[in-house]
Amino acid sequence: MNVGLLLHVTILHILWIRFCIGIAAETFPSSSVQSDFPKDPISVEIISVGNIHAASTLASLPYVAPGMSIALEKVQKSFGNSVSFKHTLLYDNQYKTCAVFTDNVDYLVSNYFYSKRTVQYNMTVFIGAGCTERLSMGKLIRGWNSLMMIGGAGETVFRNKKLYPNVVLGGNNAIKSHISSFTRFFARYSWSSIYVLLDSSATPWHLLVVGNLVSGLNSKNIQMKSAKTDIRNPNASGDLAVTLRDIRSSSRVIVFLGFPTEFRAFMLQVRTENMTNGDYVYVVNEPFHHRTYYGNLTWMYGTQRDQEAEQAFKSVFLITSAPETNTHLQTLENELKMRSLRDFNFTYAPDEKPNLFAIASYECVIMFGIMLQHILHASVDLSDGSAIGRLFWNKTFNLDTGIIQFDEVGERKQDMIVQQFQKGDVWPTTILELSGSAELHENVTAIEWPVPFPPPNEPFCGYSGLSSACLPSDGNYSLTTIISCSVFALAIIATCAAAIKIWFGVLSHHEDWQTFVIDRKGLHPFTDSARASLIRTQISSIVYSFRRSRNDL
Repeated sequence: MNVGLLLHVTILHILWIRFCIGIAAETFPSSSVQSDFPKDPISVEIISVGNIHAASTLASLPYVAPGMSIALEKVQKSFGNSVSFKHTLLYDNQYKTCAVFTDNVDYLVSNYFYSKRTVQYNMTVFIGAGCTERLSMGKLIRGWNSLMMIGGAGETVFRNKKLYPNVVLGGNNAIKSHISSFTRFFARYSWSSIYVLLDSSATPWHLLVVGNLVSGLNSKNIQMKSAKTDIRNPNASGDLAVTLRDIRSSSRVIVFLGFPTEFRAFMLQVRTENMTNGDYVYVVNEPFHHRTYYGNLTWMYGTQRDQEAEQAFKSVFLITSAPETNTHLQTLENELKMRSLRDFNFTYAPDEKPNLFAIASYECVIMFGIMLQHILHASVDLSDGSAIGRLFWNKTFNLDTGIIQFDEVGERKQDMIVQQFQKGDVWPTTILELSGSAELHENVTAIEWPVPFPPPNEPFCGYSGLSSACLPSDGNYSLTTIISCSVFALAIIATCAAAIKIWFGVLSHHEDWQTFVIDRKGLHPFTDSARASLIRTQISSIVYSFRRSRNDL
């Protein structure tokens, strides 16, 4: 009996506990009784669109895909079995250049998205660096409302969040930072008349810069003129001469966008035109130093004209991204090189380092993984790329490669520097730094101007030399009047001097001649005192005539 009673009480106790647990489950928020991630694993596909040919661009897949695969392994480990990732590399072997790839990227992406995917993923993300195809495929991805993270130099139109709320600009060579460095450098010295030269040797980077630079200068009310040059073409020397005449008449600050070899030839040309005497400033730009794709920006080529080039380059300033200083990068760079060889049979040059596109692509995947943790906790719709993109606005990430900050529209803030060739050094010296979060440059090294001061925006007497500052302050005489009077006076003085010299020369050779003069008193010998009196009278008459003619003008 006692055993039966005990069993009955135990059963009642168990039922009571189950009842209480049921009440608690209905009373407390669901988050307090659920695990951190969904019970069923979610699937995520990361699509990286790019060129498979390494020679086409520094943003090709052999450069940037290894970094993304390294990052994805770390992200997968952090999620365990709660999330499964697939990394799809989307390319076509027949597209060997940026231009051809751009012309066909919309078909490549849409064909895969609609026809070739065999699995429907919970979330689709596009992460890559890109060359010139970003805008073409960006329109498609916007229509699908998928998240798009750009680890390359994204066009500034992506900052328009009415058009592209789903795009995150995660590249550490942000075009906006480069343009801001230009405009702030010009403002530092009150240069407001800029001449932009786009050479035929321009790289895809320069082509991207020129359009954004023009719009950036216009937004700052800076007067700008532009021209195209073809420095490598000897038959275009006449066109260059016309351009240089136009520069002399309109600007003292010249931006040259082209390959370093052509830029050096240009600087030698302007030196022969006496345009490196301190009156002019020449500004060049590169996203980062790379011998193959951006050339060696230096005056030393081992030629007979190196000394001339060295003097010319004293007027040159280079705007570029600040170098990476994180010691962790050395380990990452070694791994990137190894995987490029293993996965793509691509070997870096002996002195070549993984570029900023490769580093940024690695960082984009890491940042996406961090944000995905937040998304899953916050129950954000995985298919809403626009909502996910907004989560990056004003966000800061502390990565193993360094601290990354995003601005108010989800574009990475980048540190920039300005460099100058000093003391005959082969490579430029950093003179100014511009933090990604700063408004003004900070001094690093004193600038060495060819003359003791920076050139003014406009010469004191104007580009033509006819500025009102160089004319009489009362403004009573026109330029024509001044020139006419000066010529008239010089002509009179020269004529009188010649006549007097001839006259005295004749008298000195004919001392036996008797000269007479006729006046009111009759005929008299022409004595020395009479000669002196006549000369004084003639000079007085000339001066009187000059004064009268000037008053008539």
